[in-house]
Amino acid sequence: AFLTVVPDPSLTITGSVTPPVSSGFVSKTFSLGDVADPSVVHDVVLEPGVRVSGTLRSSAGEVVSGASVSVGASSARTDGSGRFSLSAAPGESDLSVSVVGFSSAVLGVSARVDLTDAVDWDLVLPTRSVRVRTVGPAGSPVADARVSPNWSGGASFAAGEGPEIAPGVRARSVYGYSFGELRSGADGVAFLTVVPDPSLTITGSVT
Repeated sequence: AFLTVVPDPSLTITGSVTPPVSSGFVSKTFSLGDVADPSVVHDVVLEPGVRVSGTLRSSAGEVVSGASVSVGASSARTDGSGRFSLSAAPGESDLSVSVVGFSSAVLGVSARVDLTDAVDWDLVLPTRSVRVRTVGPAGSPVADARVSPNWSGGASFAAGEGPEIAPGVRARSVYGYSFGELRSGADGVAFLTVVPDPSLTITGSVT
């Protein structure tokens, strides 16, 4: 790759390289000094990784698309089927998952993983469903009402005590907060997705 820079003899260039997943190599940061000679080629040596793939779902079994899944310095985004694939450095790494706008919420979970071989996880984003039903004075449902929830919560867990989010992988923390609004269905029910925080309180409004 050719970089165009200013002719500054003291220039230092930092950055990162994200190889395609199919290459089997992991992302790497770099720092280049002594870049005054344009004939010098600076090698950034990439290391082979462990393939990490899987499908992300909520605790209710719903596919979660558009989520960011990160293992160490490597990351990927889930597709419309909740699938993701990346190459991560072998050994212990931090796993984090976050999604914006899933059922009017921002949701996330983190864990610690130890990778030695390729994995294909059924990955679970810990969630809890709350049903809100909009009705008239006589109890008849009111459809297409705008339900605007307001909540924020989360929980941290000691090692080995959090909910299992993949085989042998337990969450260290979960977090979430409201984002946007929902519409009630024909039965007047709107489904909220929140984090499994027992102290959570939800406020909001219905229009």
